Amino acid sequence: MTSSLGPSQIETEIQQAFEAFMTPPKNAPSDAEHMLLAKATLFSVPFESTNINALCWGAGPTVLLVHGWGGYGLQLSSFVEPLVEAGYRVVTFDAPAHGSTAGVQTSGLEIARAIATVAQHQTPITSIVAHSLGAASTTLALKEGLQLQKVVYVAAMCWLSNAVTTFARRARLSAEVENGLRHRFEAQFGSDIWHRFAVDQTAKALTIPALLFHDRSDRDVAIDESKAIAQAWSGAYLVETSGLRHRRILRDKSVIQQAVSFIGVSS
Repeated sequence: MTSSLGPSQIETEIQQAFEAFMTPPKNAPSDAEHMLLAKATLFSVPFESTNINALCWGAGPTVLLVHGWGGYGLQLSSFVEPLVEAGYRVVTFDAPAHGSTAGVQTSGLEIARAIATVAQHQTPITSIVAHSLGAASTTLALKEGLQLQKVVYVAAMCWLSNAVTTFARRARLSAEVENGLRHRFEAQFGSDIWHRFAVDQTAKALTIPALLFHDRSDRDVAIDESKAIAQAWSGAYLVETSGLRHRRILRDKSVIQQAVSFIGVSS
């Protein structure tokens, strides 16, 4: 459908859409997560012009938990006690503009740099458990040299292009504004942003063991995204679940048990 808006109004809507896309929603930890917070050791990691707020539990080889867009470190809290009981030290953090870490806007590229920074600060990190966009950003960090023994991805995002399509549909953007939004991304991050942020393309060069979980009824990130990653990644295996959707899967006992077992098996 042709837009009746003038050029200046279209540009305004494109800029507003871009800013909205780059601004994660704020979500507060639950009561149970607050109880786990009370048992944690809190620390901060210098990152670019700010500090990343982080926390840890336990002792032993270190596993890093990485939340997704609009999440926070404690969102993966159900993994903490099983990992600690299995003999691991568990670290998590609030990404830039998420949780208690300062900022208003961020991107998957910045979150990838944050992951690498936290991992370097807490070296050596043996494994990462990452959710949604956190999985995509972890893959970018691996491409840039992050060294890990294993990764576990839950409801992994594969394509930034798909995320823009989903955002445009939910925000009811016109085709003209959506197209302009895509050009805005290219102007901001480079014309190759869609290829650079296609996890299946990056995964072709990765060989470390990877275990993926994705729910068939996930409405936020389609299971086809994890299927594409698993197919491209040598040494990756996908476990499909039913009825857990995008966030409940983070609390599923079977998923957590399999993840902890996978991390503990010698390669």
